[in-house]
Amino acid sequence: MSGHVQLVLLVLAVVGFMGCLELMPSFTSTDGVVFALYAVVCAVISAWALRRYFYLLARAETIAHQATCPRCRTFGRLRLVASNQNDFITQVQCRRCGHEWGIEG
Repeated sequence: MSGHVQLVLLVLAVVGFMGCLELMPSFTSTDGVVFALYAVVCAVISAWALRRYFYLLARAETIAHQATCPRCRTFGRLRLVASNQNDFITQVQCRRCGHEWGIEG
């Protein structure tokens, strides 16, 4: 869910950046500076949101690679056994063969 929020923020910031660039030449020098400042802020937010989105996407992919049972090679048929927030390890059990292992997240 957080990745989708970052993607929406990225789209909105890019739209704001493009709007600032489009409006900047038609104003006086003082207004042009303000729009240039807004454009820089939108560009920074866009870069941050894009970086955060790619980080969350890579993290989700890493976790998904661990969702295959090491014993029977079944993907995604898991039951949550225990979750430890301090170690960032979630104990899961395969619904097919009953094997337990930890998923690092």
